[in-house]
Order: sequence, then structure tokens, then C-alpha cells
Amino acid sequence: TPGLHTDPNSHDVEEIAKWIKDARRQADWVFYTLHAHEAHLEREVPAEFVVKFARACIDAGADGFIGHGPHVLRGIEIYKGKPILYSLGNFIFQNDLIKKHPQDIYQRTGLSFDNTPADMYDTRSKQGTVSFPADVAYWESVLAVMDYENGALRAVDLYPLYLGWEKPRSQRGRPMLARGEIAARILERMQKMSRPFGTTIRIEGEKGIIEV
Repeated sequence: TPGLHTDPNSHDVEEIAKWIKDARRQADWVFYTLHAHEAHLEREVPAEFVVKFARACIDAGADGFIGHGPHVLRGIEIYKGKPILYSLGNFIFQNDLIKKHPQDIYQRTGLSFDNTPADMYDTRSKQGTVSFPADVAYWESVLAVMDYENGALRAVDLYPLYLGWEKPRSQRGRPMLARGEIAARILERMQKMSRPFGTTIRIEGEKGIIEV
């Protein structure tokens, strides 16, 4: 069957696992974080190599795995009693407020050294009609609060966040607790994305709960 299949580099896994095991001997808590953009066909689904690598990190002794990089939410897996957060989206996302950029960014957008950062942002997003400013998925996130007892994970509380997608550039990108329909939409999406990993998220009001 045609498809896309990826595996982590075995040498990389072996070397990283060595340092996770070393950290396990040195620390009370060990969390591994990976920055990766790759997806499995759909952006909300992590690439196969990310899933395999995350589980390998837990097998090596990590207390949890925190993925980031795709800028959108992805599901949560509880693997051997340990949390794997494949992506919680953006927390602070003020991507259009950077004051200075190298010249090559202006060149790539067809501008010159006479232009300003605001010129570049407007040109790059085609006046907010493409890329990050045009897609609400980049502005909906989750804050995960993990509850441990005697070193064992008991529950994960999920608080939906909204980063003000419809607000002007100067106000967009600051995390606020989502309310009402937006909160429900975020939590229901997390339910759907986590289900393939065998994770059940119970929604109570404007909070999601994973019980372990």
C-alpha cells in the first residue's frame, strides 16, 4: 500500500538514550524535548519517526516527552504511564513583532533594504491572507498541568488557550485562557487527535482531564 513511513536514525537514538540514562542517574526528574516540524501526511499527526523516538526516550528513562515545532496542536499519548505531548501549539507567538531581520528575508519577499519589518510582514502574509495570520489553528493552544504523586503520573489537566487570532498585530500572540465556543473547539480537537494514541480526554466545563 503506498504511503509515507519514517524511522528515527538508530545511531541518534542510541546516543540520545545514553544521555537520558545518564540524566536519570543524576536527577529527580527527566523530561526530553524535541523540536521537529515533520508530520505524517496531515500537520496535526506527528511523523512516524517522532512517535517511535518519543517512546524510545521514555524507554530510556525519561519521565515525559515534550514535542514542539509544528506550531499547531497534536495529540497526547500516555505511554507506560508517562506523558508524551506531541505538540501543545504556540504559547507566546509574536512572530510579526520582531524588530530586525537579516537582508535575505527582505530579498526573498521581493523587497529592498529601504523597506521596514512591517512592510515585510504584510508582503509575506499577503496582507494577512496566507500563512500564520490567516489560519486560526496557529492561535489555539493548550496548557498542560501534570499531577504527580510519589513519582507517578496521576492526571493531566488541559487548559485551552487562545492567542487572539482576530486581534491586530500589536495584541496578537499573547496566551489567554479560552472561553465558551473556542474552549470547546480546542478541547474537542484534542480529544480527536489523542484518541488514536488510546488517550481519553474528559471535558469538564472549560478544562480537559486525562486520568492515568
